[in-house]
Amino acid sequence: MDQGPGELEAERDDGRRPPRAVVGSHRIEEEMFGRAFDKSILRRIWGFVHPYRAKVVVTIVAMLIFTGTQLLIPLIIRYAIDNGMNPAGSDRSAQLASP
Repeated sequence: MDQGPGELEAERDDGRRPPRAVVGSHRIEEEMFGRAFDKSILRRIWGFVHPYRAKVVVTIVAMLIFTGTQLLIPLIIRYAIDNGMNPAGSDRSAQLASP
């Protein structure tokens, strides 16, 4: 089954795919990605998810709330640094830190 370069090109000309061992080739993965999002597959998945649609909606809302709060953490820290810590000579940071 050893094939020379000429025989390999002949296989490509007859409509078959080239060998998958081509390094750096992502064409096959792209083709699979395009096929993965087919309407018939989504319909089949919806058939399984449909009885649990309320739970799915609650889960999606919970994920959005969680993501929003995670994105707010740096903004809260920025506000605390900008407004809670004044330049030297101000006692406000010491007041906030004391019990």
